[in-house]
Order: sequence, then C-alpha cells, then structure tokens
Amino acid sequence: MRCKMHNLKSLGLLFSVALCLMAATASSAQATGNWRIEGANIAAEKTIVSEEDTMFKFVVTADNVEILCNEFSIDSGKLFVSAASLMRMLFRECSTFSITPALKELPECKPNFNPETGTSEIVMLAKGLLILHNNKTYNLMSPDVGSSYGNVLFLPECPLPGVVKIEGTFVLKDCAGDLATEAVRHLVEQAATTLFTSDVLKFNNQVLKIEGSAWLKLGGGDAGKVWSGLS
Repeated sequence: MRCKMHNLKSLGLLFSVALCLMAATASSAQATGNWRIEGANIAAEKTIVSEEDTMFKFVVTADNVEILCNEFSIDSGKLFVSAASLMRMLFRECSTFSITPALKELPECKPNFNPETGTSEIVMLAKGLLILHNNKTYNLMSPDVGSSYGNVLFLPECPLPGVVKIEGTFVLKDCAGDLATEAVRHLVEQAATTLFTSDVLKFNNQVLKIEGSAWLKLGGGDAGKVWSGLS
C-alpha cells in the first residue's frame, strides 16, 4: 500500500473514552515509550482528531467483496501516557460491491443501513500501543473491548451474514516513514501485513485489508503543535 496525499479524496487505511493502561504484544516488539508534544513526553491525556474527509475501502478478497466508504473521521481520539491511545473511527457513506468478474454494487448490502436516515456506516473502536520495529515507531491497534472492533449488520436480503464482526489486530504506519518524527500532522495508513505477519484483520473470518490514509493532528489546547510517538 502507498500513502497518498488527498487533495479531493484518496485511496490507499484505516476511538467511549477509557482511562487505563493498555498492554498488547506485537510480533516485533513491546512498547516502552511515550507520546510527545514539542519534544517532551506527555504527562496527561491529549486529544487527536482527523483533518479532513477521506475515502476508505474495506477489501475482503476471499469473499469477493469490498466496502467503499466516502467519509472518515475520528471521534473521541485520545493519546495516553505510556504509549497508549484510543480511537473511535467512523466510516460513513458506505456501499458494498462485488469485485469480480466486474465491480458491481450490491445495494441490498449497505453496512449498518438505517432506513430512517438513509445512512450507512462502519464504526471501529480501537486501542493502540506504540511499538518499535526495524528501528521505526508504529502504532499497534487492537479491539478496545473484547475481541471485536464492532459489528457490521446487513439486511436479510444481502448474501453476506446478517452480523459480521471485525476482529484481529493491525498496525498503523506513518506515511513519512516514522511516527517518531515530529510533525503538526501525520498521514497514517494500515501497514502491510507482509511487514507484520502476526497482525491481521478479519471480516467474516476472512482477511480484511483497509485501503486509505488519513491525516491526524492534535486537538483542543494543543492544536497546531508538533507531536510524535517514541517507542
């Protein structure tokens, strides 16, 4: 996957607020660092937000399905002391397509479709932990509660199961190369599973790849400051 700067929208990846220390294990390393603002470790909870609408695709090749979502935002994004984070990721204006033999929309398979509002969306609640891999800092993501980031519901007429769980783990990378580099905003996406072979997302028990990238920056009183993650 390649990160792309979005002028309009880009394709390319992919938090209830909890105040707790979160532990997770990556195939590469375990976090011992911290989030930093202007070169100093944070000493209290901080807010992160997404900068602009972004297009994302949920690709499940084994099921011949992709879900295209035209809008993305982070609700309740938090950075915690001791390298932890929490993000409620909202993917909106979503439509489902079969991939082969030709891309074809499946209108009966809109995820979490609300007939009253006509909206369709996917919500993922994920906790993160900074990790070091090949001398670069990444953010390892896992479900905040239980084994699932959230459920995706489909109407009975859809050939997909009525309830599908998004499970597993995945890694966010900085498109510039390293989360440890200070910047006002960081463009992030799902790192390749060839780099993190033990961290795989699952949708309907099949491998899920999230294609797309998003700009993240500090919010609240820290808006406009440079920040980084050091592991």
